Amino acid sequence: RKEVPISDEIEVKAEAWTTFQLPRGRKRHETGVPPAGGREFHLGRGGKIVKYAEENGMKLRSHTLVWHHQVPEWFFKDQEGRDMTQETDPAKRESGKGQTSNDYNPHPEAKKNAIWNLIQELWTEGIPVDGVGHQTYINIGWPDVNQIVDSIRFFGEKGFDNQVTELDVSIYTDSSSSYGSYQAIPAWVFTRQGERYRELFAGLKNLAGYFSNVTFWGMADDHTWLNQLTHQPTQRPVALRYLS
Repeated sequence: RKEVPISDEIEVKAEAWTTFQLPRGRKRHETGVPPAGGREFHLGRGGKIVKYAEENGMKLRSHTLVWHHQVPEWFFKDQEGRDMTQETDPAKRESGKGQTSNDYNPHPEAKKNAIWNLIQELWTEGIPVDGVGHQTYINIGWPDVNQIVDSIRFFGEKGFDNQVTELDVSIYTDSSSSYGSYQAIPAWVFTRQGERYRELFAGLKNLAGYFSNVTFWGMADDHTWLNQLTHQPTQRPVALRYLS
């Protein structure tokens, strides 16, 4: 586990990273547009990430376009405020790139089959889907890595590009335990966490041609969403200890 001190959350040495992911909370549509109904986007901190990536020759992915309850109503309206169920420009529809389905922990059999059924429904409606995103929030005891590998292979054999879009490995196997401080976390826990990462990437290496990307959900332990989501302030799910 490596400490990387920086003064700002994106001022990381460019040679240490090849890709930035612009998460949901950094895109303008999550906070809406001006009340008057204008269509001018202000990227704010997201724009800072975009600029940094451009200046350092880094790839950038925006994740995700549509997600659950975090998409405001105006996002599906045209400029007159009418429901817009599809791209209104036929030429853009024809040239449009396929979409990627993205869901959390799609590895259990029931969830995997539900995603596959949904994709087939979308196909019948003329909606292109050619990729599957696997949000992979796992922990040091769950799930079996073979389950993750089998899920990616399942979709890969059907011709989909697979991407592990949100990867972290929690040191807790329940929602109530807490070590209280970083210093109190036993060494064996970090050892097991490292083994889990190793097991997962060993499995992924056997899936060449079936997936194109793995993205960690958080750049370091002190920049993890789990600290805000859970009552376990000593969450340490990422491979780096500190960014700042």
